[in-house]
Amino acid sequence: MAPSYAEPLAVLQTPHVESYLPVSIDEPQARFDSETREKKQIIASGHDSSVTISPWQVLRDAIGFADEDQRYWWDKSAKPLADLLQVTGYNIYLQYQYLLLYHRCILPALGPKPLAPGKPFWKSFCTDDHSPMEPSWTLDSSKSVVRFSIEPIGKSAGSEIDPYNQLMVKECLDWIAKAAPGQLDMEWWNYFENEFFLPAETRDIVRSRIPPNEHSTNICLALDFVGSDITTKAYFFPILKSIVTGRTGSELVFDAIRRLHSKELRLKESLTLIEDFINEFPPETAPKLEFIAIDLVAPRDSRIKIYYRTPITAFNKVINIYTLGGRLNGPSVLAGIEVLKGLWPLVLNLPDDYPLDQELPFVPHRTTGTCFNFEIRPNDPNPQPKVYIPVRHYSKSDLEIAQSLAIFFEQQGWKDLAKSYVKDFTSVL
Repeated sequence: MAPSYAEPLAVLQTPHVESYLPVSIDEPQARFDSETREKKQIIASGHDSSVTISPWQVLRDAIGFADEDQRYWWDKSAKPLADLLQVTGYNIYLQYQYLLLYHRCILPALGPKPLAPGKPFWKSFCTDDHSPMEPSWTLDSSKSVVRFSIEPIGKSAGSEIDPYNQLMVKECLDWIAKAAPGQLDMEWWNYFENEFFLPAETRDIVRSRIPPNEHSTNICLALDFVGSDITTKAYFFPILKSIVTGRTGSELVFDAIRRLHSKELRLKESLTLIEDFINEFPPETAPKLEFIAIDLVAPRDSRIKIYYRTPITAFNKVINIYTLGGRLNGPSVLAGIEVLKGLWPLVLNLPDDYPLDQELPFVPHRTTGTCFNFEIRPNDPNPQPKVYIPVRHYSKSDLEIAQSLAIFFEQQGWKDLAKSYVKDFTSVL
């Protein structure tokens, strides 16, 4: 989940990086030169053969598509995902497994192709250019995981019967459940769906009150490919219910989480730390709650992530939010601060003497500023923080970001990753 709601780079406590890869609905995918293409091809059969072809191409040619929309999205979105699986070391069996799942469960949920260049059928908040899918690569010193986020889009999205695009996600989850039996638990999904989905009859209220240039996304999904298993997450956006009820996103989310609290699943301790900190801000300057995320697993093993965005970009103020005003000060949080001290100026290309209390130049965009999430785990009294560095609005190019990250990896002692990252990252753009 990059998306507009999660900038292209994130750091979580100890060194942990998420690279989000752009999939434009308009621009053609980058083409590889013949040498790079040859290196990336996979032998399709078990026999010695001069004919090689990638799993993405094998499936494209062998399985086919239900319609031209699915063919369009396969070329636009499955290609970079397939390349990412390959360069990050997933074996050939897993590449086919996950691409087959993508073909079966995700393609039908990406909706109609754009009506024209720059005119998506549905303006998804999943990415800044409204593409409904974004692949990403999460890595640290111990693991490497490919994932992607989507906003499932139905053919009736935006119509009178589905004004908030809420229908397709249920079909998509049903397809995933059938393709990966036993790997989805819907208890918390059912709860939060009831909390944040709106009846179609409220459409006139929303239309009359929604601010100009505000998004209408209500739900997104993300899938992590962990070994031979998948982990599915759901992202709920409270903005539409906030418009209808007149209550803030924080009020709606905090009340919903409090009602989940029990002796077996204690959530209030972590929630109170977050709520007390947010309430210290005047309403007009308080970080804005953008959305929450849950893992679709048994509640005892799940997490609730609360995502905030703020225009604040001064390093010391960012650290203040990251620590909830000093409330979070455990070893992992302090280690995260040390990492950020080096990573922040590196990826933002700031001079060594850039003042720690000085804001970055303001960028007039809906996703400007800094994004955070605070992860609540049942029975853990302290939320775990994550900060998303706003490289999207301050770096010159994806290549510049990748080169800065390679330097960071070298500093962390991740020698092999430092050597291969720029090449691997740019090969899938």
